[in-house]
Amino acid sequence: MFCSKSKNYAGNNMTISEAEKYLQSLKWQYAKTYPSAPHEYTCLAWKPDTKHQMVDFARLIQDEGFTEIFAKREYKVLIIGEMKYWTMDFPLENTDLINRTYADDSLKEQITKIVQSPDFKFEKGMSLDDIKNQGGVYTSTSRHATLKALTCPFTRLPNNREVSMKQKIYNTLYGAIVADALGVPVEFLPRESL
Repeated sequence: MFCSKSKNYAGNNMTISEAEKYLQSLKWQYAKTYPSAPHEYTCLAWKPDTKHQMVDFARLIQDEGFTEIFAKREYKVLIIGEMKYWTMDFPLENTDLINRTYADDSLKEQITKIVQSPDFKFEKGMSLDDIKNQGGVYTSTSRHATLKALTCPFTRLPNNREVSMKQKIYNTLYGAIVADALGVPVEFLPRESL
């Protein structure tokens, strides 16, 4: 069973596997009101037919998650994959919003730098992945550096000048060498501006 059939949402019937499927089906939007703590959210209004799943997922967070303190307040959080999830609605039956952020603190720090940069371009409806892609964030998804940056269109400087292929190759290889020297597994993602 995917979600609880009980009208009072008693008990939790959602497994982590079911939660992953449910979470992938949702729209996620960056919460621009809190740039120092980058996160995104989904709300029931965007998919009202998932009330039971949302409440079951909130209960899963409470049952399987751990306590974390943020802004002097305790929250139950649950990590699934690379994301950390939490809700703020009590009782759980009132849940109509789920928050999430990256579980990796270094990735959150990179996202924070991007959104606090004067070059950051907010677009309505953007997600954390959109921000990560806009800023060319380096993620540790492969052991060896891959040179994806070489296959994307020319990067443009703020004054709209194109970066030469020679400069692009130099920047990519330099980053790979430094990452390898530091023992950091990285994957280079395309970047819109320098």
